[in-house]
Amino acid sequence: MPLRSMTGFGRAEGAGDEWRARVECKSVNKKRLDIRVHLPSEFNALEPTVRDIVRDRVERGRVEVRIDLDFVPSDADEPREGDAGKLLDPEKFHALSRELRQLAQHSATGPVSLEDILTFHEHFERERPVEIDEDNEMFVQIVTDATEALIDARTEEGEGLADDLLDYLDELGQTIAAYQERAPRAMEALRVRIEERVHEAMDDFEGATPDDQRLAEEIVYHTDRADVSEELQRTESHLDNIRDLVETSDLAEPVGKEIDFYLQELVRETNTLASKSHDSELTDIAISAKSLVDKMREQAANVE
Repeated sequence: MPLRSMTGFGRAEGAGDEWRARVECKSVNKKRLDIRVHLPSEFNALEPTVRDIVRDRVERGRVEVRIDLDFVPSDADEPREGDAGKLLDPEKFHALSRELRQLAQHSATGPVSLEDILTFHEHFERERPVEIDEDNEMFVQIVTDATEALIDARTEEGEGLADDLLDYLDELGQTIAAYQERAPRAMEALRVRIEERVHEAMDDFEGATPDDQRLAEEIVYHTDRADVSEELQRTESHLDNIRDLVETSDLAEPVGKEIDFYLQELVRETNTLASKSHDSELTDIAISAKSLVDKMREQAANVE
């Protein structure tokens, strides 16, 4: 049953010559594709590449891609003894600190705190000599692996969605069959009630008798208004179409929008069945059908 959910999570990591990347992809429901990429600011040029990778594989949903990149120095780039693991350049830090304190003394603004100095952190952070261009094969592969892991998770969840939708389709089909079985008896009961009421009304007039043609017109008018044969026919057609989409669709062609369309039509049909119900049993059946359609819509809202 090839359905795919819009929620999932995928992760991948790998390393280049002097860098290591960790990529996490997660997605949630959204009618259209919405890609959000979170990268270190110095690597913003890679965002279009990431977007293209996701867009080529995902059709719907809000997808967030978070990428962490770390510098991994080669032997030649190892910091000198005593500086290993440090992210700041001590010389630049102390130079900036002295300059700020001197300015504070001359302007009488008060002492300079560490928080004040950290405001200018970009001036004394060590440069990260990591260069990754948009064509870097390793980077592209890591992002692709994370996206594929996301898709695998969405596909696995989609199998559960398909099972749930098929169960609801079976139950809704049985409910509609019960409505069809009850409808003719309820229609006959309606005809009898109309005739009885007409005769009761005529009894108020001494010697008056109902005109057969007029009585027939009243019966036809009210039974036509209560007739639901077209609604039932369309309902069965929509159920067949949804089942076909769930059971035979191709993962390469997302069907979430089509399923949602047919479910909207089912909302209209079941509302009409409820409004045209002319006895309590039919009303109860129609309400049950509406409830099942609502449950299906909740599930289908997550189908890609």
